[in-house]
Amino acid sequence: MLHPTTVLVADPHPDCRRIYRHILEHLGYAALEATNRAEILAQMREFSPDLVLMEPSMEGPKGWELVAELKGSPEFGDVPIVAVTAYAMAKDRVQAYEVGCDGYLPKPCSPRLVVAEVERLVGAHTATSKG
Repeated sequence: MLHPTTVLVADPHPDCRRIYRHILEHLGYAALEATNRAEILAQMREFSPDLVLMEPSMEGPKGWELVAELKGSPEFGDVPIVAVTAYAMAKDRVQAYEVGCDGYLPKPCSPRLVVAEVERLVGAHTATSKG
């Protein structure tokens, strides 16, 4: 039996988590939630998500450090991380890629853009897809 692609939605804002989780689940993905560093690490260890959507500002400047830590680790380094962030200046995009993000979406962004980025990195996982 095939398991759905799992996406960890890591954001301190409940509305963002709810919206992204709902749309991902509607499209056939499994979605997890985290609100801080400890929860991100726990979810990563327990469920091995296929991709992380992360708001680095949830940890302040340390959010970028967390991305670099995850991307530099043998355990999680291959997991794509997309910054979906209120850090929306050009320098923030540069920083996102410098610390290892595989994608960058400035907020506010539509769920459609989030889904497109997920599909770009891990493929579509809809109920109607044929693999």
